[in-house]
Amino acid sequence: MSKRIFTTQDVSRMLSCDLTTVIKWVNEGKLKAYKTPGGHRRIEEADLTDFVKKFKLPFPEELKSENRVLIVDDDPNFITLAAGYLGQIENICLDSAGEGFTAGEKVISFNPHIVILDVKL
Repeated sequence: MSKRIFTTQDVSRMLSCDLTTVIKWVNEGKLKAYKTPGGHRRIEEADLTDFVKKFKLPFPEELKSENRVLIVDDDPNFITLAAGYLGQIENICLDSAGEGFTAGEKVISFNPHIVILDVKL
């Protein structure tokens, strides 16, 4: 996975919100960030992706990798196994769903290129 780093200004632009809102999220611990020696906040791509997913925000175009994969299975062990293997591939963004309704929502919000689907779901 890539290691892109974003400023709070970048995040506010991507999420179409005010800069002070992003800083508030960081200060409240909702959005993971670190500070540079100069006191500027920086957000890693993986942390921003987790935040967007957790709070069900629209997925910014800047975070969409070239290869989005959705794993749909009611067996959490299979999801963990598949995500472990696929997570080793460069330029891939993974998401998962444990049942059909959630999978439908994620197809719309995550817009995957590939869906790995348990046909017995």
